[in-house]
Amino acid sequence: MGLNVTARLGIAGTVGAVLFALGAVLYVVFPDIIAGEIKEVKRGILSGNTLKNMKIVNGSLTYQAWEKAPIPIYMHFTFFNVTNSADYVANRSKPIVEEIGPYVFREYRQKVNISFSDEEDTVDYEQIKWFTFEPERSKGNLSDMLTTLNVPFTSLALKTEGKLTLMQQMMLPNIIKMYKAEPFITKTVEEFLYKGYQDQLMIFLAKQSKKEILPNGTFGFQYGQNYTADGVYTVFTGVKDPNKFMQIYKWNNVTSLYLTFEREAMVQGIKTYRFTPPFSVTASADLNEDNKCFCPVDKDCLLSGALAVSSCKKDAPIVLTGPHFYQADDRYADALIGLNRDKKLHETILDIEPVI
Repeated sequence: MGLNVTARLGIAGTVGAVLFALGAVLYVVFPDIIAGEIKEVKRGILSGNTLKNMKIVNGSLTYQAWEKAPIPIYMHFTFFNVTNSADYVANRSKPIVEEIGPYVFREYRQKVNISFSDEEDTVDYEQIKWFTFEPERSKGNLSDMLTTLNVPFTSLALKTEGKLTLMQQMMLPNIIKMYKAEPFITKTVEEFLYKGYQDQLMIFLAKQSKKEILPNGTFGFQYGQNYTADGVYTVFTGVKDPNKFMQIYKWNNVTSLYLTFEREAMVQGIKTYRFTPPFSVTASADLNEDNKCFCPVDKDCLLSGALAVSSCKKDAPIVLTGPHFYQADDRYADALIGLNRDKKLHETILDIEPVI
């Protein structure tokens, strides 16, 4: 199941394009972490009166808004449909992709298991999230058919490369043929998102190895994410030090990404402070040594504009990039046909109203 360099780059391009056409930009993936990290930048901008009101105290208006988001939150999923999968597999063309969507879901959040530590000036909590489809806000239906990378199959190929015994190498092609597994797969948008679909090859391999490969033998980009919590957060309440309000102390012991202040902006007539991720966030390790920890184990570090987040995703070979590989090394985008990198459409931004 070895892959040559050209195939790897094409797959890497397709993986990144698929995953971050999903709209899984920094705010969606790490919302509370970003809220905490920008605090260090905001402290030099916000007024003293604003900071005094920024604290989490049970019974206050701030607490009520913090515990359960009072305004609607929408998750937009956009996919790349691969229109020439057969030609690409036959090495006759680069993948040609067309963007479809967005498919919009209303996101609900409720903080639970809340526990305060007066001594540490922190609060621990979990956050339950659930999602409902919003057809009137969407461009398309959940029954739309989509052809994209067969993620379980590709993950298996990348993770087992060079690790199979001779006997396994001889048997695996026949097993793959028996279950008709291919590098690309066509399913409905609903199946690729929260509903998921059963992968018979993974179910077979799980039985043989007596290890779970996929939960319930089912894959979906958002499968298992509805009505679930994403771990335990520990944040500062801001009672003792308003400058630390909502700053993340820890989250499942995982480090956080960060944004920096760019400029003042206007959103629907409201003055905001705009924050964007600096180039250093996804710079290659040779340009930013802090990113060496994101290099895949036993593999070369990625080019600029891509971060390996396998450790956060049960060692699945998943890469974090901007939509359409915006601001990423050109070699990623050059591996695909159909991308259109546009700052107005694909830049990750977080606008914050400065007055509370």
